[in-house]
Amino acid sequence: MSAIRPATKDLVVDGISSALHAIEDPTTRERVVRAVTLCDEALETIDALELGPYELLDAGTPDLSVWEALAPDVRNILIAVRNASLQLAELFPSAGTRTESVDLEFDLDDLVDTGELPPIRDKREKELDDLVEKGSADEEVGETIAVLAAMLQSDIAQFGVRLRNPRVTADRWFLLGELQEMRSKCTQCLEAIVASMISSYTDEDLKTVLPRYATSTRRAIRLRTLVVDLSFDISRLNAALPGANVAQAGAIRTALADRLAAFADSSSYPDIRPQDKRTLIDFRQRLTAYTDVGAQMRQLAQDVEGLSKFLEVMRAINQREVLLSNDHDRLQTIRMLLESEVDVEDIEAHLEDVYGRWPPLDDFVRLVRQQRYPEPEDVLPTVVEAQESLRGF
Repeated sequence: MSAIRPATKDLVVDGISSALHAIEDPTTRERVVRAVTLCDEALETIDALELGPYELLDAGTPDLSVWEALAPDVRNILIAVRNASLQLAELFPSAGTRTESVDLEFDLDDLVDTGELPPIRDKREKELDDLVEKGSADEEVGETIAVLAAMLQSDIAQFGVRLRNPRVTADRWFLLGELQEMRSKCTQCLEAIVASMISSYTDEDLKTVLPRYATSTRRAIRLRTLVVDLSFDISRLNAALPGANVAQAGAIRTALADRLAAFADSSSYPDIRPQDKRTLIDFRQRLTAYTDVGAQMRQLAQDVEGLSKFLEVMRAINQREVLLSNDHDRLQTIRMLLESEVDVEDIEAHLEDVYGRWPPLDDFVRLVRQQRYPEPEDVLPTVVEAQESLRGF
């Protein structure tokens, strides 16, 4: 194989191609290029699954119709991921690789209630990151790929069973949650396979050659930043409503609609749980339904206050293990730098990585974004408070 087929969403770019073609052993190079191409093809199929239009359907739409519409795309994803995992296992054989069987034909007459559905979230994200970050010696790559391929096989087997349960398929938001989780897990695992090979065979910077790849920590940081910024903006608009006249209330409603539209267009929006999206979508629909702001100001104020409180609840993202670990380590680094009298301007990236952990520290981060840099001794006590808030976690 002389070239790597380009992907629709920039998984495989010229940087990866040149990096992999730098592998000296031609047999190894051919095998790695084939593995990257397999991942690329599977990711292209996953990327084609669009859930957004089904989140915006009218509430009266029969939920089973959503499953009827999505089932063919879901089947294609499960087939593509299964085939990729099996071929990856053949390319990088390792003892202990297992193959899960799964029926990929979905028939509405075959839906079976399999009882209680356990939560589908697990704590494997850190394991994925560790496998990528540690790299592997040439002879160990097969073992790493085997572990990741086994994860993929387990995922599609698990989701294949769950998607036959009528509790899932008959509830649109439950179904969308399952499909988002399936898409996320398969995507992260395939990207980790490519990233682990790059880390093992080349010295290239992952951010440069694989821009779509992000560790679980980086994804969580980006999502938290998105939520905290939205919460801050909505709180300001909420505080302005009680004293607003009719014209000002109309301007606030417009500002709310624009801000939420920008939020929905952000790159991290797809990572938000469907049930949380449901609340945000319902609010946006209520905003457009106001026909007379002057007569509905009280209702508008109640709705905005409810949204503000909901976004505060969404800060529970801070309890994710990857963020607790990140914030603990990053706050200690920030403290050491401030105690060494390093300028706040020089630690801006560190501060952004803990944005959302401690509201008083968030205020400093927003100042820094405006290029208003406080003195290190002014920020240090707040950093210490933030550290204290993590005790017990």
